[in-house]
Amino acid sequence: MNSKSYTFPSVIPFDTTQAVENFVEGRTLYIDIGDSLDSILQGLPSAIFEYPLHHFPVPAYVFAMVTIFQRREELTDADMAEAVRNRPEVRYALRLPLRHPNVPVSSLCRYRQLLYNDPIVFEAFEQISGRVAEFESEMNFVSNSDCTISESVCLRNRTNSIFIRMLEVLEALAATYPDWMREVVPSYWYDRYHRSATKFVKMTLDKSTHEMILATGHDMKYILDLAEKEHHIVILPEVQALEEVFHENYEIDPASLKLQWKATMCSVSLRSTLQKMDGQ
Repeated sequence: MNSKSYTFPSVIPFDTTQAVENFVEGRTLYIDIGDSLDSILQGLPSAIFEYPLHHFPVPAYVFAMVTIFQRREELTDADMAEAVRNRPEVRYALRLPLRHPNVPVSSLCRYRQLLYNDPIVFEAFEQISGRVAEFESEMNFVSNSDCTISESVCLRNRTNSIFIRMLEVLEALAATYPDWMREVVPSYWYDRYHRSATKFVKMTLDKSTHEMILATGHDMKYILDLAEKEHHIVILPEVQALEEVFHENYEIDPASLKLQWKATMCSVSLRSTLQKMDGQ
């Protein structure tokens, strides 16, 4: 970790307290957490108050708490960064003043990568998440025993990415080549891919969502295979972006030749870390 440290406030910043009193009705989990943050962090390594990422002056405990909140509310990185920026009760829980620091979108993914590769940081994160869970007895951070908090957040971001790219490419094709679109696009796509359907990717990640992931992958491959035969289509920026996201998230199994969801290096590293910790 970076040796530069954060001075943890003994009280909630005044401007944040005022904003909560003015705009938040009643007590919430986040207010309870903010009031008890000292006990949540008590006895943890001093590294939780250091800045784990270069160029982002945010202490490690903030990244840990934010990742936990992401899983609880099933938010993407962009949604969570906006929540930290605009929701006073979230800033209250983190004991941050209203205007600084914010949490950049890109830093959330980088922090999860750090979790996967640094067992000490990961252990501190596990301790914090366990203590936060005590504030809500029915809190359930993971949808199954094989998925950690970080993996679940990562999966939600990847799911959101592929769905948004499909929306963008279909909107671009419909606007630019409507006749071609009518000839090649299955009719049920109009129900599957529309802006209101983005709520679907915020659902709990379960078997139906896994099926949606694979179905979307096949749809992406269908578009890309057709576009390869049409030069005027394959050069569209939206099609090129779709191809990039497709190859980031899918691969063809060499044995079965079936399309499958690609495991990320982060996921592999995390499972290796967990195995080492279980063996201690």
